[in-house]
Amino acid sequence: MPRFSIVVPARNAADLLPELLRSLLRQDYPRDRYEVLVVDNASEDGTRAVAARFPVIVLREGRVASSYAARNAGVRAASGEWIAFTDADCVADPGWLRALASATGDGVGAVAGGIRAFPPRAAVERFCAHAGSLDPARTLQHPHLPYAQTANVAYAAEVFRRIGLFRPELRSGGDADLGWRMLQETGLRLAVAPAAMVLHRHRSDLGGLLRQWRSYGWGAAQLTRLHGAPAPRAVERTAAAHALSGLARGVARLPLSLGALALGRSDAGLFLAPYLLGLMQAAFVRGFHAGQAGPLGRQDPPRLLPPLRDPRPDTRPVPPRPPGAPSLSRVASAAR
Repeated sequence: MPRFSIVVPARNAADLLPELLRSLLRQDYPRDRYEVLVVDNASEDGTRAVAARFPVIVLREGRVASSYAARNAGVRAASGEWIAFTDADCVADPGWLRALASATGDGVGAVAGGIRAFPPRAAVERFCAHAGSLDPARTLQHPHLPYAQTANVAYAAEVFRRIGLFRPELRSGGDADLGWRMLQETGLRLAVAPAAMVLHRHRSDLGGLLRQWRSYGWGAAQLTRLHGAPAPRAVERTAAAHALSGLARGVARLPLSLGALALGRSDAGLFLAPYLLGLMQAAFVRGFHAGQAGPLGRQDPPRLLPPLRDPRPDTRPVPPRPPGAPSLSRVASAAR
């Protein structure tokens, strides 16, 4: 049974961390066979103080405001044979770690888990859930090479020793960059463990969603320059063309959408789908062109130094769930 280090980058995540950490500390996996490392990435809220209430290792990466820089700090401090990654806006299924472990073996360098939408509340969240945003099938079938998203993946520590760490200057696409380097430079393969499930909270406001997709576009441009990956089809059209196309599709579907909404067969998230999709694609294209014109990510990823500590399990108890908060089992059932 392999020993895991779970690395969680966190920036201004004080409200989200408790639910994630409770799910990680209640895994169906021997507690002395894994550790949890939370890396505070220059937060301006109480993220660090919240993490310190739990029996986890709390680190800080304040020099570079980048989730990949924070993950690198976690990798450097990790003691596990395998390093699992998830994000502060996720909640792990109780069997997550055991399912990841079941897919490790000879020749496997990484294991990709499953990602489902957390039960949505806002209209933008409902749209993202319906559209399958962050569906692992998309990255596992990438036209260049498959890769796993850092919201739910485990890498053998050996991989970081052989190819180096994440490129910290990448805003997005660092998961693809690392996964592709592993496949190309080590001969190790990417395994898939669909039962290793996490629930992910999508963006709940339009501004946050568009910033996210602009970042995706920037990362895609960097990947075409670093790896020769094909440019996404979305960039064959201008940002304005995508926005206008979304508007036109929305207007054309307006009578049908209003009827479905009145009959309770739809909601605001799906009603707005054509407009949101057009705006997302426009943001992606703008980010892609900015990524093409901007500086290129470093050609030599940072190297991994040997860990400086021995594994020492933290035996403090897990803080109780607040009264009235949903149990993890109920949350997971609601998302299925």
